[in-house]
Amino acid sequence: MSESMRAPQQVVYVQVGPKNGLGTASFVIGLAAAVVGLGPIIGAIFSIPAGVVGLALGLANIGRLRAKTATNKWMTISGLVLCALGITFGIISAVLFNHAMHQL
Repeated sequence: MSESMRAPQQVVYVQVGPKNGLGTASFVIGLAAAVVGLGPIIGAIFSIPAGVVGLALGLANIGRLRAKTATNKWMTISGLVLCALGITFGIISAVLFNHAMHQL
């Protein structure tokens, strides 16, 4: 084929949607950590590590929010608050459980 017979090349632009998975995961983990953190034994065992993981995911999504690749700002903030509550409830649960065991 000669150069004049070729079809012109087309440029295709693909728009990528926002990456909101980290903020959503932070919210879900924070919600679970805050609810389970109120329990006596499982609260300390589950909610502290889950809260730390949720905090890490939420902080990673803050970076995505600043880079304008994520759009779920309020869900991320809610997730961070719930994760902090989950960690706090877990610590309180562990202290109260320890205190109750020493009273026996």
